[in-house]
Amino acid sequence: MAKYQVKGAEQFRDRSKITGCALFYLDPSTGVLAEIESPKRILGQLHGHAIRFWSGKARSDLIVGEGLENTLSVGTALPEFDLASCLTATHLGLFIPPPGIKPIWIARDNDEAGRYASMRLRNQLESLGIACGDLVPSMGDFNDDLRAFGKDALRRSLLKAMKAQGLEIEHG
Repeated sequence: MAKYQVKGAEQFRDRSKITGCALFYLDPSTGVLAEIESPKRILGQLHGHAIRFWSGKARSDLIVGEGLENTLSVGTALPEFDLASCLTATHLGLFIPPPGIKPIWIARDNDEAGRYASMRLRNQLESLGIACGDLVPSMGDFNDDLRAFGKDALRRSLLKAMKAQGLEIEHG
């Protein structure tokens, strides 16, 4: 998996302010989500915020993902991109973009909640004059695609989708 610096859910305009956190309970013997009632918990004020993952290079574009696994799967295939995981479809639709970021790529799940969240975010971004594009997995989410097809195939698929939408892709 690609290496990223995890900063936590934070407000983009004030990077020193932590606004929330995500907890994932893992089974220590298997490394997968623990078989408990709620193995994922989100705490704090996440409205408009996201967990940021920096590629290590200055970029003007951003991939904003719906869930953590979804976003990290995209980052595994495209490690040169900066990422923001909104943790849920609801929070994806409420994401507030950081200043100076253009374009924004919306990596959503392939379901009704993902479609609605992407549409809501797209409307907000376009009203702010921010170009955006949709990244939609072949299967349910990008983690499913990564496991089924592999990193190289997912990379080709994502780059093809980005190119087809006519937005400039910043290389770096």
